[in-house]
Amino acid sequence: MLFYERIFGIGERCPPIQLAEISENILRKCGGVPLAIITLVSMLAGKKEHENTYTYWYKVYLYLWDLG
Repeated sequence: MLFYERIFGIGERCPPIQLAEISENILRKCGGVPLAIITLVSMLAGKKEHENTYTYWYKVYLYLWDLG
């Protein structure tokens, strides 16, 4: 999957358990559009190693939800 390959690397196709649900929600909002996925991955990739990763990703998801 494009999202997982870009954000976690080729060998890590599944997100850490705490990010699995939010990842799926974000992907649903992208609607399978590669440009949307790549853009979000670029934004989220820098936050994957921080302790507040889930909070940041969740805020991104909420923002996407507000966009409709």
